[in-house]
Amino acid sequence: MWTRTNELSLRRRRRRLLRRLDRIDSAKALYAFQKRLAGEIRRIEPHAFADRTSPARRHLRLLRLFGDALAWKELHPYSIRQLAKNPGKPPALHDQKGFPATLAIARRCAKAGLPALVADLSNCLRISDVIVCADPEHPFLIESGGHPHYALKGRKGRQLQRATAVGELLRNGYGRLPGERFTTVTQTIRAPVVRSFDHLQRAVADCLESGYGWSVAAEGDVIVVTGAGDFEIAPELFPLLDRMGAMGVGIHLRLLERPQARHAPPLAWPLPQAHRRALLEGDVVVVHFVDLDRLVGMTGPHGAITQVRTEGDAIAGIVAEGDGGELHLSPLFLNDVLYGFQTLDSLRQTIDEVLATPLGELFDAVPEAEQDSGREERPFPDASAAEGWTSVPVDQFLKGRVGLDR
Repeated sequence: MWTRTNELSLRRRRRRLLRRLDRIDSAKALYAFQKRLAGEIRRIEPHAFADRTSPARRHLRLLRLFGDALAWKELHPYSIRQLAKNPGKPPALHDQKGFPATLAIARRCAKAGLPALVADLSNCLRISDVIVCADPEHPFLIESGGHPHYALKGRKGRQLQRATAVGELLRNGYGRLPGERFTTVTQTIRAPVVRSFDHLQRAVADCLESGYGWSVAAEGDVIVVTGAGDFEIAPELFPLLDRMGAMGVGIHLRLLERPQARHAPPLAWPLPQAHRRALLEGDVVVVHFVDLDRLVGMTGPHGAITQVRTEGDAIAGIVAEGDGGELHLSPLFLNDVLYGFQTLDSLRQTIDEVLATPLGELFDAVPEAEQDSGREERPFPDASAAEGWTSVPVDQFLKGRVGLDR
């Protein structure tokens, strides 16, 4: 039976992990932290699986946010999004026979001075076993274990196919992922992303000091921070919120309860350690209000935002129009504001740059052989395609003789 003492013990363990997280300054320190994190996950899993209502369950969920924070520390956000394209949940570690071999690969990479991430310690890294982050935009992907004879078959074969496809996408800027009919093309956005973390930091600091904090990042962009279970709107905010039209609302607890690859967990936000700890534990709650109507009519050199589509209470997407015609954009662009704290003006610049590149130009960059959307998934031509994905070629890679798929 779990008691209040157990809960406090788990909280202390997370606090120690956060301190260690902030002290990572080398490939070896990165590996040492992951080894400790793996031990904590394996220790708590049997308790968490035996009783879904115990604090151990929440502890396990929060532990993998540390793994996500490492991904955001070592990889480009676009790389993270591609490496997340595999459905399912992180596998259990306490009874995973091959996990020690995976850790051993990460250890050998660290000894060679290469920062390496163990995917199963995170929520967001769902492709490959070890990701070597020498280049944040073009990581090396290593599949651990398995006999080479079976490397192209069954589950290992599917894992290799996904990893190879993502490696091609990150390396070439285009690729067709397993299970998808169409080729994915990367569009580079050069406009710098501006975020309002300074306003968030101010609001969190005020809340920790007085129990309530808020900051106006811009007209139609308001950040409110309250104590857990005690949300209220300060009277002075009523005029600001009343002037808003259709309102988007993001609550940071969602990032704790339903982690996803597009947004960094609070552990990775550029805030003081005490602030990130309070956010991780839910001691304070961030509520982000955004006036969606302010986006409509925003213009740039290449076009304008004409509509924010909603379906009931959900944001369905953004419509923008430029010289190339009307473009329907994902609602995830707005999530970058609500949960990633990108400013509205920065989002406008991002969308304008999307409009600046005609879709035809992106398509023209893809070789004709890759444009056929009706093909069956490509098989691997022969067993040599599996080289570099078992433990033996890892030695060759570390000696510089084998370049694993990027």
